[in-house]
Amino acid sequence: MSFAYSAWLGNVRMIAEAFADSEFQRDAWSGRLASSFGSPDEMMCVYFDDVLVPDFIAENRSDIGEGCAAVGAALTALLEQFPWPMDNGFISAELLLEMPHWSDVCKMAGAFLECLPANS
Repeated sequence: MSFAYSAWLGNVRMIAEAFADSEFQRDAWSGRLASSFGSPDEMMCVYFDDVLVPDFIAENRSDIGEGCAAVGAALTALLEQFPWPMDNGFISAELLLEMPHWSDVCKMAGAFLECLPANS
């Protein structure tokens, strides 16, 4: 599926930034911050279903570069290790934030955000 590159890149940068910032997640998932990313599940849905980040990487590999595509693929692989849905007692948002592997997700999301081109 193809989208206008600039708009798609902006959405990819937005969700990568949300995954990179654990303080934002803590505030959004606890309700202290009004956000459309109110739960881990919602962020996963935005990443995989709404923004289609894996498709963006595949379709724009030459624009973002092989290194950045590899970082994005690594982030996707890390996210795929977490079960859905996370709520309803399976994994609480508070527990998720304390998991060592979630810290890896945040770090990889930060690396992906850094290597993505600036949105013009």
